[in-house]
Amino acid sequence: MDATSVGQQQGVYFTLQVPNNLAYDIINTRWRLPIEEILADLTGQAVTLSVTHNSEEDTPDTLIRHDRAPSERASFTQQPKNTYAYSDMQPGRAAHSSFPQPDSRYADTSSADSLEDWDNEQRANILMHNRLNSRYTFDAFIVGSSNRLAHAASLAVAEAPGESYNPLFLYGGVGLGKTHLLHAIGHRGVHTGLAVLYVSSEQFTNDIVNAIRYRTTEEFRAKYRSVDILLVDDIQFIAGKESTEEEFFHTFNSLHEMSKQIVICSDRPPKAILSLEERLRSRFEWGLIADIQPPDLETRMAILRVKADVLHYRVPDDIITYIAGRVQTNIRELEGCLNRLMAYQQLHRMELTMEVARAAMSSLGNDTRETRLNSHQIAQAVAEYYRISMEAMCGKQRDKHIVMPRQIAMYLIRQETQVSLLEIGQLFGGRDHSTVLHACEKIDREINVNPTLRREVIAIREQLIRE
Repeated sequence: MDATSVGQQQGVYFTLQVPNNLAYDIINTRWRLPIEEILADLTGQAVTLSVTHNSEEDTPDTLIRHDRAPSERASFTQQPKNTYAYSDMQPGRAAHSSFPQPDSRYADTSSADSLEDWDNEQRANILMHNRLNSRYTFDAFIVGSSNRLAHAASLAVAEAPGESYNPLFLYGGVGLGKTHLLHAIGHRGVHTGLAVLYVSSEQFTNDIVNAIRYRTTEEFRAKYRSVDILLVDDIQFIAGKESTEEEFFHTFNSLHEMSKQIVICSDRPPKAILSLEERLRSRFEWGLIADIQPPDLETRMAILRVKADVLHYRVPDDIITYIAGRVQTNIRELEGCLNRLMAYQQLHRMELTMEVARAAMSSLGNDTRETRLNSHQIAQAVAEYYRISMEAMCGKQRDKHIVMPRQIAMYLIRQETQVSLLEIGQLFGGRDHSTVLHACEKIDREINVNPTLRREVIAIREQLIRE
């Protein structure tokens, strides 16, 4: 070695061989200087560390300090004077440095196995902390017309990650099964030995904040970019958070380029997330967008029946139908009603009858809307939603854009209050009870086959609840 090439000062060169770009970047950006300091303390001489890829030849293509000549570079197999292999460090010798010590398990860089073990350990750590709910599997998911597409897409993604529908974007209202499908995909991936990471957008944001605060951005990127399947819940909450959007953008690109599967959930489609960056929105639309609608009556009944069977709780069909008719927009609320019914019946030690079911629902607050809402409020809400006047809706007009809102208002009043058919007819221009009954039955049928109408009725219900 020509000592004059380092400024008339004797120096020592070390070469560290790593298996991939990720390890190369992390060591170069965060650990090279600490390692050089430690080696300088051990050898008493100026030290230069060169990091190379495992696939490279013995002589590295690039030194960290580029002003060195090729003749000055040292490899593990050729050790010139004043050059030491990193594996020759004495294990028992402590380095007097304020920098953290490298883990001795990875000291022998002449062996690729230890570095592979390091990579496997990171994947194993992800597997251990994937936060997947054991109850949320494909077998436990009830498939109906409202969620068939989302279920089929999720199953396809789970069976062939990264090959079809990448990314998969699921959206729908609260409590309709989006998180269930996310976890089901995760379970299938873990079962096949893949590294799966499930996070909420809040956790992703917190991880970024902590990475910036504690200067661990490389560890953050290594965590999120070394997975096989990334599952992100409630992605709409990152909208407007510039640093979070920026980091997710790069994470998305990195995983997508490596054909790793990305599954995202939201309460609305990408185009409806108004403050989301356009470049993210366009990427969310690359793969498949599948919506989950509120379940129809038959699906709600099937969910209740399965839940009752799991709890070993016998519930008559008419009570199942009653509960399914009362809760139409939220599966969590649907299951909660069954739990409340079971608790009410067991605590009162009563036989399970329809009267007991009504009492349980009423006493536990599920029917409070009946006493809080009146016919005029519901009619007014429908008129405002469809942007027509109350006078027109309650009058004699039979234009299509008036008749449908009028029938929806009749249906909702019948569902949400104890008002009789005759009283409803009087509110809408003195119509008889048979007209009201026909309107209610028509809307009840249409809701189960017309997704647009079902969404509109749900939106009006939610507006009434908020008021």
